[in-house]
Amino acid sequence: MTENFNELLQEVQKDIQQEKLVSIWNKYQKYFFYAIGILFIVFFGVNKYVENQQHEKIYISDKYLQAQEYLAVKQTEKALKILETIAQKDSKAYHALARLLEAKVFVDKGSDDFKKGQKILQDLYSDHKNDAFFRSFSKAVYLNNEIEMITRGQDPEKISEDTKVALRALLSIVSESISDTTPLKIMFLEIKGLILVLLDQQEDALNEFLAIAQTSQCPRGLKLRAELMIEKIKTHIKNLA
Repeated sequence: MTENFNELLQEVQKDIQQEKLVSIWNKYQKYFFYAIGILFIVFFGVNKYVENQQHEKIYISDKYLQAQEYLAVKQTEKALKILETIAQKDSKAYHALARLLEAKVFVDKGSDDFKKGQKILQDLYSDHKNDAFFRSFSKAVYLNNEIEMITRGQDPEKISEDTKVALRALLSIVSESISDTTPLKIMFLEIKGLILVLLDQQEDALNEFLAIAQTSQCPRGLKLRAELMIEKIKTHIKNLA
C-alpha cells in the first residue's frame, strides 16, 4: 500500500506542472477521501469486533463485510439490500457505516440516485444522535460531492455566475462547520480552500492551505497536497502581478 501511495504522490507532483489547479483536485481528491474513509472503517470495525463479542455485533460486522464483497464485484442491489438491513439494527455505529456506504453507491450511480445519496449524507450529518466523527465525515463527503457536481464540465477559470452562487452557499456551510473542536477540521479547511480557488479568491485560498500545511499533526498525504496547492496558487498570483 505504501508503494502504491508513493507512486500516486509522484504522479501528483508530475501533473502539477502540466494541469490547471482544479483539474488536479478533481483527478486526485477521490483517492484521498476514499483512503481516509477506508482506513477509518477498517480501524473502527476491527476494534469494535474485538470489544464486542456478542452474537448480534458479530452478525452485523459479518453482514457489513458481505456487503463490501458484493460491491467489489458490482452486485450493488444485493449490497444495498444488506446495507438497508444493517441500517435498521440498534448499533448506531454500524448504522452510520452502512448508510455511508449506501450513500456512496447511490452517488456513484449518478442522476436521481446522486440526490438519494446526498440526502442520506445530509441525514447522517444532521442527526445529533450519530457520533461526531461520522457527522463530520458525512458532511465533508457531502460537500465534496456537491462541488464536483456543480462544477462538472466547466472551465475552472470560467465558472458561471449560477455556479458561483451555489459555491458561495457551500462556502457558508463549510465556514460554519470549522471550529477548534471540529473532527476532521483539516478536510473542511481543504474544501474551503478549493471553493475559494473556484471563486478566484486566491489570497484567501492560500491562507487556508497554509493553515493545513502548518498543522503539526496533519496527515502526510493532505500536507503534501496543501503544499502543492500553495505552490500553484503563489505561481498564479505572481503571474497576475
